[in-house]
Amino acid sequence: MPLFDLDIPRVPDAAITVDAIADERAWADALVLPEFVSFRPVPDQVPSGRTVVRVVADDRGMWFHVQAFDAEPHRIRAGYGRRDARTSDDAVGVYLDPAGEVQRSYKFQSNTLGVQTDGTNAAGAPEDLSWDARWWSAGRVTDTGYELEIGIPWRAVRHPRQADRMGIWVYRVVPRTGERSSWPRLDPNVSGLLVQEAIVGGPGLLPRDIGLDLIPELTYGATQDGAPSGRFTWQGIGPAVTARYSPSARLQALATVNPDFSQVESDASMINLNQRFALYFQERRPFFLEGQEAFTHALDNLLYTRSMSAPVYGVRATSEFGGTTAAVLHVLDAAPLPSVSENGGWTEEDVAGYQALDTVARVRQSIAPDSFVGLLVSDKTLLGTDRFNRLGGFDLRYRLSPRWAMEGSALASVTRADGVGEGLAPAGNLAAYYGSRALSYWTTTTYVHPDFRAENGFITAADRLTESTGFGIDFYPGGRWIPTWGISPATVSGTLNHDGQLRLFSYLPEVWLQLRNGVEVTIGAAHAGDLYAGELLVTDRAVVEVTGAWTEWLRTTAAASTGTGALYDPVAPTVGWKEAASWSVTLQPWERLALTGSGSAERLDVGSVGSYAGWVGRLKLEAYASRRLWARAIVDRTTFSDRDSAELLTAYEYWPGSAVYLGGSHQWYGDPGVANTWAVFAKASWVLPI
Repeated sequence: MPLFDLDIPRVPDAAITVDAIADERAWADALVLPEFVSFRPVPDQVPSGRTVVRVVADDRGMWFHVQAFDAEPHRIRAGYGRRDARTSDDAVGVYLDPAGEVQRSYKFQSNTLGVQTDGTNAAGAPEDLSWDARWWSAGRVTDTGYELEIGIPWRAVRHPRQADRMGIWVYRVVPRTGERSSWPRLDPNVSGLLVQEAIVGGPGLLPRDIGLDLIPELTYGATQDGAPSGRFTWQGIGPAVTARYSPSARLQALATVNPDFSQVESDASMINLNQRFALYFQERRPFFLEGQEAFTHALDNLLYTRSMSAPVYGVRATSEFGGTTAAVLHVLDAAPLPSVSENGGWTEEDVAGYQALDTVARVRQSIAPDSFVGLLVSDKTLLGTDRFNRLGGFDLRYRLSPRWAMEGSALASVTRADGVGEGLAPAGNLAAYYGSRALSYWTTTTYVHPDFRAENGFITAADRLTESTGFGIDFYPGGRWIPTWGISPATVSGTLNHDGQLRLFSYLPEVWLQLRNGVEVTIGAAHAGDLYAGELLVTDRAVVEVTGAWTEWLRTTAAASTGTGALYDPVAPTVGWKEAASWSVTLQPWERLALTGSGSAERLDVGSVGSYAGWVGRLKLEAYASRRLWARAIVDRTTFSDRDSAELLTAYEYWPGSAVYLGGSHQWYGDPGVANTWAVFAKASWVLPI
């Protein structure tokens, strides 16, 4: 946590228009940040081009102007795309910690067309891009590189009333060389990013902004069988309203009634084929995302809001005072999902026709930078039945030194469900992490009692005592073609059940390379065993992955593996020869048009029983009139079923929460006895500040 004798200047009224041109008088009073230093592909190098960043604040928010110098401006990469999707563009980003407590920062990144990426980075949790905010960005390419402006309104972030110290980290991405640089300098001998943000003087007393936003919403849906079910509608028309109230800058509350969570904005494609556990889907629904970082826990996935599939109403609140973060979520769900645990729980028959009350509360108290103690409680009750699941417990994260950090937790649950004992069922973990320029190391021990359940979460396997450890070594030769590479010779994990029987084990060595153009290549192997339906299924596989943008118009992600694979058939589990591949290729010859082909193929040969082969493919065309107005067409094809589908969606996304969608889909079935299906949908929501 480096301290700098720098102060963010404050002007009475900056009157800045975010247009990438610093022609307002306020910029003359701005703070100019020190020089950037590279951290990838080789740490502590002079960047290929200078980055000059100016910062100023006023009553509306904070403002950043960036001059990014580039000797080859014609090679600068940028294109239009969805929020959070432009990961292969030239860009500049800001991590902002308004409280300066080193517990959480907000991410704001823009490419040269103003396309935004935002998210959160909380202590003890990976970066989360699901969070969206209302902020401003604009960019333009010049003869010497490009310029950006970013405006972050105070209403977009939780902050103290008196902002006397703030955390900040600014970075630049040059994708064609894989170069990353920043201020302040990232010390490769310090693990983690959050503790390396610069602590600077803040702009002082901020305006008391008591905000109330109403977000009315109207949807329409129709299918070949009439209006879709699952929420209150009339003739397919469904009204809804969400209210967001901020009585202070550090407290935000939301309430929603009859919301539409149809996910017309999503284009996720997943197929459940020979899966060991239930599929996990990322949360993208706006109501669930505010304050979501507060619910992260040392024992992963104790909250999985996708289990709340059809809320009748929902309320949530998040507050931060004096180093204490508190969050609560309460939902009445009209269509609760069955348990994801393989060890018994609520079946589809148990939850069918019932509603569920879901409540989760979380408190975290900061005890040092990047360190906290926390409490989490959760309750899920099926109304009209005697079934419930309740859990609670403590967790701790503590940074022992710049290189070492540790985490731990202790929880217990009580559940009433089929196949689950009603006594107190404990769970917990203990983990340690080490990171330096050349070496990274981690170890964790996790225990989950056979009767432990987290029905508001995504704990797929109980009855386990797991020990995992691994280390990696990084090398920085700085060569012409491979400037950096690394090896992880030993990532080992073993799991015993309650009876001391070996349940899972794995050994996963790998080597990774970063090429000079930023493309990353990983070559690895996997020796693993899995106890399934009474059989220990042992497999050996080789894996190759290639990810990155080869040129300004070609991006690829590809993976292939070969070796033995398990067939998860509860009647006849066995092992055979398995070949698998997945790919995604995006062509974007013009910044407003992108064509993506993606899919996966898999073949498993186990002789006469259970063998299969096939592929899943998707073709997606995206066209952008601007960064807010776009259209998308998707065609899906798979040989694993007799169903093909197509979808068309047009959208105008003004702000997160203010958008209009119109689209439809059609599914064709190869079986002449099955009728084709179709759906049309429309959705409009708008944020109305009051």
